[in-house]
Amino acid sequence: MVGLGTLGLRIAAVGVAFGTRVVAWSNNLDPAHTADHGVEALDKHELFSSSDIITVHCRLSERSKGIIGVDELGWMKPTALLINTSHGPLVDASALVAAPRASRSGSWPTSRAHTPTWADCRSRRLSIDVSRRAPRTAWRRRSHRR
Repeated sequence: MVGLGTLGLRIAAVGVAFGTRVVAWSNNLDPAHTADHGVEALDKHELFSSSDIITVHCRLSERSKGIIGVDELGWMKPTALLINTSHGPLVDASALVAAPRASRSGSWPTSRAHTPTWADCRSRRLSIDVSRRAPRTAWRRRSHRR
């Protein structure tokens, strides 16, 4: 998890309840605070390189804008998923579009505020697996069909 605020703690509680190893990183994360909630604090590189699923729960600010970029996406496992439940600009959009092309991420990372469009794919000649896109995106696509 990137960010362990109010929403992050709620998501972490679900993972802990199911016996999942929950790890987190944030610029000002207190290891004692994470331990109180059954979460292990890691450094940024270790979080991105060891996680199967990375969820983002941060407030958007000048300091957090672009907090996930080319380096972080490059550290991810080829099969890892990135789920941005916060604001789109936390993830650098150009790095996000370049990640599948560079084979740095096993699937197309999703974002609540911005999911790369089919135009992004065509313009960059990318190939993505539609079944691995967020369900809300699939719903949005179906609603445009007449």
